[in-house]
Amino acid sequence: MMKIVTMIKKFLLLQNIGRFEQYQALGGDIEMKKVTLVYAENGSGKTTLTSVIRSLKEEDKVYITERKRVGQSELPKVTILVENGLKASFNGLIWDRAVSSIYIFDSHFVNQNICSGHSVENSHKRELYRFVIGEDQVKLAKEIDDLDKQSRHISQEITAKSSEIKKRLNDQQLNIEEFVTLQNELALEQKIHELVQQIQAITDKASLKNQQILQKIITPPLEVDILINTLEKTIKFSSGQAEELVKSHIHSHLDNLGETWLRDGYKYVNLDQDNCPFCGQLLEQSKLLVAYHDFFSTEYKSLLENITSLEQKTKQYFSQQVLLQINKIVNQNNTLEHFWSEYVENLSKPEINLEKLEAQYQLGDHIAGERIAKKRQNPLSILQTFIIWDLSKR
Repeated sequence: MMKIVTMIKKFLLLQNIGRFEQYQALGGDIEMKKVTLVYAENGSGKTTLTSVIRSLKEEDKVYITERKRVGQSELPKVTILVENGLKASFNGLIWDRAVSSIYIFDSHFVNQNICSGHSVENSHKRELYRFVIGEDQVKLAKEIDDLDKQSRHISQEITAKSSEIKKRLNDQQLNIEEFVTLQNELALEQKIHELVQQIQAITDKASLKNQQILQKIITPPLEVDILINTLEKTIKFSSGQAEELVKSHIHSHLDNLGETWLRDGYKYVNLDQDNCPFCGQLLEQSKLLVAYHDFFSTEYKSLLENITSLEQKTKQYFSQQVLLQINKIVNQNNTLEHFWSEYVENLSKPEINLEKLEAQYQLGDHIAGERIAKKRQNPLSILQTFIIWDLSKR
């Protein structure tokens, strides 16, 4: 390790550097003192001497080699007398000794530590701080910075490890502090093997859990009681003359669709007008028209609306879409029964004959539709319902 010396006494040799082609000290006792003033014209070599001193301080050859004289093949050489008769020599590549306790206050120092022109950058503040507190304190600050970086790195590792542990703990009732205090398990490999087998069993169960199960066949409800009550319902008039007069007129002049025809046409009659909307003749307080008014009452209209609603619900119940949905579910259940029979003992499901079911649906649609259509044509008629009871039992 090179010895650190401090004081520069004399330039003994400056060769091939700037203005100094072959400078050698001639001897004598002229040496630099505590305060030495070098005074000379511009371009005479003062800055070159400063670069040589900076190269000696920083042990950086660039400060000298960049000032090598043009056209010279030999490397620059320097020899400087320092304290205690020792010499520091530069052979064109390196110095044989270091002199670190040198401070140079020149334009280079200003540009590096204070400002560049009128601009003060963060780098200037940082370098000036290093200069003010000294190299030892800079090293100490660097050590603190390094320790701080290490601390942050360790904290990041702890956070990452904690997150990894939390992921592995999943939903276990165990926190990080409890986890790190756990004792080592004996026969750990065997226990891991057993746990792996348990996990595999749970995984198989989970896959079964996601497997589709047999579906229940759900159809729109067939409200048999409401259907029967509607087919058997009629209206009792306060006076039987209106009903008798209307039915007699239908029997004498119309057919089985006559009541529907009268009902639809009566909507166009305006009692405030004297003429018939169909033939244009004078109504002249027709008794039959008054009978129509009593016959097609609000209660009659309500019964007709119930019949229409019931007809729509019955068509929905016996619709082809419902039958297709039942067919689809039955076929899916047949496939699923084969799969689940490997896991469920004595698995059984009701057997459904789709052809028979389709025939029963068609029969039900025909019977219910025929009964309701008759009731809609003649809402006051009371229809037999025993065939509906038979249909519901099927």
